[in-house]
Parts: sequence; structure tokens; C-alpha cells
Amino acid sequence: MDEQTARAWIDALQRAWLAQDANAMAELFTDDATAQTDPFKTPVRGRDNLRKGFAWWMKDQREIQMTIGNVDIIGNRFYAEIDAHWIVASSGEKIQERGLLVCDLEGARARVMREFWKTKRP
Repeated sequence: MDEQTARAWIDALQRAWLAQDANAMAELFTDDATAQTDPFKTPVRGRDNLRKGFAWWMKDQREIQMTIGNVDIIGNRFYAEIDAHWIVASSGEKIQERGLLVCDLEGARARVMREFWKTKRP
């Protein structure tokens, strides 16, 4: 994998998130993919479960912004710095997150995704 491939995948993820399109986001993953947002919790397994999780996660988000920072590649794994901001629609709360996205790609789809975030509520 090269940086261009990784950035293309991240760009597609960003477009799906900004559009709040859980189906488009889920299509970026293999059928048997896993995603983990907390290292102490069991990963979500399978594209259909990911789709449901993405839909639930995005349903209360508005005014989403995402910036992609440095991207590093080791084999089929990329590490990407992400800054994200959004508003919780039901409460008006502003959320800021800075994090690291770690993905193993198989072709154009992610087989494994891990996220590590520092959240601020300004």
C-alpha cells in the first residue's frame, strides 16, 4: 500500500461521514471486518453490524468537520491523524476530537480498523 491508497480510503470515509451515509461507510469494509473504538471493549464484527453502528453513531451529529493530518504506512496498515468536530443535535453540545485511525486494508476495503481519540467538550 502507498500513501495515495490510504488517503483515498480516508477521503471516502470522510465523504460518507459528512453525508451521514452509513451504507457508504460500511461499503469501505470487508464482509468480515472488525472495528474497535475502545481498546477495552469487544470489537464490532461484520459489515452489517458496522453499518448499524455507524447509523446509530451518526444519527445525532450535525455540522461535521474532519481534517486529515499525517498518514504513515507500514505494509498493508496505515496510521492517520484525524481532527474532527461536530455538534450533538439533540443537546447543542460541541465535540472536538483528535485521534489516530489505524486500518489494515485488503485491496480497497478495510479488514481491521482501530480508533484512538482524545475528546474535548469546549
